[in-house]
Amino acid sequence: MRANEKNKKPLHEKPKRTTVTLPAELFWKAQQKQAQRHISTVNEAFASAIAQWVDSDVEPPQKGAPSAIMTARKILDSAGHFRNPYQDLVATWRLERTRRQIEGIQSHRLRLGASSADIYLMEILSELLRNSFGPEDEFCTVTNLDFWGLAYDKIEISASAVGVPNSFYFLAQEEAIDKGLRIHRVFLLEKKNPSNSQQLLPHQTLLQHISQRPSGGLRMGFVEVDDPNAAVARLGHFAFVRRWKKTTVEPNSSKPTTGDDSGCMVVEPNYDATRRINALNFIFSDGPGNRDSDTRFYIDRFVQAASMSQDLSELPASKG
Repeated sequence: MRANEKNKKPLHEKPKRTTVTLPAELFWKAQQKQAQRHISTVNEAFASAIAQWVDSDVEPPQKGAPSAIMTARKILDSAGHFRNPYQDLVATWRLERTRRQIEGIQSHRLRLGASSADIYLMEILSELLRNSFGPEDEFCTVTNLDFWGLAYDKIEISASAVGVPNSFYFLAQEEAIDKGLRIHRVFLLEKKNPSNSQQLLPHQTLLQHISQRPSGGLRMGFVEVDDPNAAVARLGHFAFVRRWKKTTVEPNSSKPTTGDDSGCMVVEPNYDATRRINALNFIFSDGPGNRDSDTRFYIDRFVQAASMSQDLSELPASKG
């Protein structure tokens, strides 16, 4: 056979059968991957792996390659098998941060942020709101004024010319709503607390500003409780975002959207014994959020809080 015929791409040929002998440990690992990635047979897993290897432009690391290259290869292997769209979204966001940090290391200058945990949470959500969510997403949260009270002094809230509270977190919400994101926030408030209205004024200002638009996109409610700490223990402090394949929900409807989504992600702050945030937990549904027990737990609690809530516009104005 001539060389040019040997290298010629075959057309319309039947699949070729081959036999591969694998060490027992490697075969066992392949079976584990097959189960994790919901692949029907080990043969299908082999075919998929070979296809990725053939199509990859990345050369496999040679013996003695830098450990950073080895780690990058492991990341590539893990990143190609996400079932939930938010897994890919968050992985991309984290990898982009890592890429920028590696560029800093290459330039001999690395700068890392050192925000407090509550502000870090807002920074994370702001980045996701600005860059990752759109009209197919719905962002729901149960929150409280203890969290916002700690944050108000740090996010430099001031009134802007257009009436939107001038802070990075409020502006990120407005940008996301402009792209079609729907936001539904429920506050847990202590009954008859005279500071409620004053602390919620930036949120009411944002709500009034957004509600003037035909599309709306922002809903806010509140639930008055006798004991805020007990209410947080019962209803929680968390946010989740759900991606809908198709939805006919009215943007300003007081009811949360129900049914099967195509994926859900929960973000929940973890508190230490002094009620300070010390970690952030991300939970991704395996399949629709309402069918995964881990994420359904939060969806149910939000539905409960929303069903008890009043519209934020009904909150009595502060006196004096």
